[in-house]
Amino acid sequence: MPEITVIDHSAIARREHWIANLESLKGKQKDAFREAAEKIDLGLSKKWEIEGNSAIIDHLRLCGDIPEGFGHDSTAEKLYSKYTDAILTQTFRAIGLRSFVLKERADAADVEAFADDFSFVADAKAFRLSRTAKNQKDFKVQSMYG
Repeated sequence: MPEITVIDHSAIARREHWIANLESLKGKQKDAFREAAEKIDLGLSKKWEIEGNSAIIDHLRLCGDIPEGFGHDSTAEKLYSKYTDAILTQTFRAIGLRSFVLKERADAADVEAFADDFSFVADAKAFRLSRTAKNQKDFKVQSMYG
C-alpha cells in the first residue's frame, strides 16, 4: 500500500514563509496594520492563482495554531488573525462564492461570503497549542447574531 502524505515539506515551508512575513511586521505603526492586512490578502490571492487549490488546502491544514513566538495581543498575533481570515476568504472564493474580509472587528464576524441566493458570515479561529482552557470570546455566536 502506498504511503499517503497529508502534510508535505512544501506545505511546511509555505507556513514558515508566512510566519516569517508576519514576524517582520512586528514593529509597524498602527497605520500600517490595514496596509499589511491588505498585503496578506493580495499575497495569498496571487499565490493561489499560481499554485492552485493545493495551496489553500495546505494553509487550511496548518493555520489553526498561533505561533507561540507571537506575543499575546501583539501586532503579529493580530496580523495572524487577518491571515486566517484571508485564508477563509480565499477558500470560499475557491468554491465559487464571492467573499471578503470585513474591516470592522469588535462583536462582528470577520468574513462575509455570498452567492446569488444566500449569504453568510464566518469567523476564522486559531488557538495557541499551549492554551489549556477555552475562552468565552472564542464563541462569539451570540454577538454575531446581533
